[in-house]
Amino acid sequence: MGGGAGVLFDRWVGVVLLVAGAALFGETFFFRTFDWDPVGMAFWPRVLLGMMAAVAIWHIVKGRVAADAAEPLTSRAFAVFGGGMVYVLLLDIVGFFILTPAALFLYSLWLRPLSARAAASSALAALFGTGLVYAIFEYGLDVILPRGILG
Repeated sequence: MGGGAGVLFDRWVGVVLLVAGAALFGETFFFRTFDWDPVGMAFWPRVLLGMMAAVAIWHIVKGRVAADAAEPLTSRAFAVFGGGMVYVLLLDIVGFFILTPAALFLYSLWLRPLSARAAASSALAALFGTGLVYAIFEYGLDVILPRGILG
């Protein structure tokens, strides 16, 4: 795919994202509402859909940043997707406190060249990231995370 074809492809991706996002945004108006929920269940989906719309508009206006051919999907992209699927499937079985730090560590380590420093910072990021997500969900949102084998 040449530079012109890449720009056209990115613009079509932007249009598809914008149309799909608009349809999903419309669905948020059918979410249930509760008197005790000041923000509403539709707040965060609307925020995410708004960010998706901004990315879609950027794709439509700018097209590709580089004029060279689009890179094909690599095996790493499929590995990341597969890892996410494995995480979702195993979350209830293994549990949040075992699976999440392991997943964050592996994903963080994957993003940088392998070294002792990278492993140490990935481990710290995994521990602090897990703690932060736990605090947000358990205390902020009052959502109980899956305990898995820890019961």
